[in-house]
Amino acid sequence: MKNNFSKSEQKAMKKVFGWGYAKTILKYFNKRGFLNADSVPYSEESIRAMFTKHTTNKLHVKEIEKLYKRLKVKQEKEKEERKELFKS
Repeated sequence: MKNNFSKSEQKAMKKVFGWGYAKTILKYFNKRGFLNADSVPYSEESIRAMFTKHTTNKLHVKEIEKLYKRLKVKQEKEKEERKELFKS
């Protein structure tokens, strides 16, 4: 299993998460109860560090990918609904 994200993956994820991607991921991590090695909740800076390959954890990479896929499906569904709405 990979331990970080490629540049293209980072770009695609940031596009889906939107402006303030670190806040979106941080909210998800806090909801799931993820703590760092010091048993302290993550900060936005540590989330950004995961994207720039400074510090990553396989579990966190997996969870970020899971959140990314969930949000991407949701956005595509909303896009299709808007398309159908404006079609008629």
